[in-house]
Amino acid sequence: MMYKYVVVKSEYINEGRTRMGYGIAVVEECDGNVSVLDSVSDICLDVKSVEGLVVLCNKAELDPIHLHEVVSDFLGEI
Repeated sequence: MMYKYVVVKSEYINEGRTRMGYGIAVVEECDGNVSVLDSVSDICLDVKSVEGLVVLCNKAELDPIHLHEVVSDFLGEI
């Protein structure tokens, strides 16, 4: 089973103002079908920071069971 971490982008509109938030999702591809196994949205306003987290998760081949713990650690560091 192969997991891949990706950046997810959410757009929020409040009182006419738009804000982008970035999070992380873990997906699995099997027979050409992609399934989102878990995600954490809107963890940071800086896409570059989230992209760095995604690279680390993919490089470490992080098991999806640890995603929320890693995001919690990430938020404690920024």
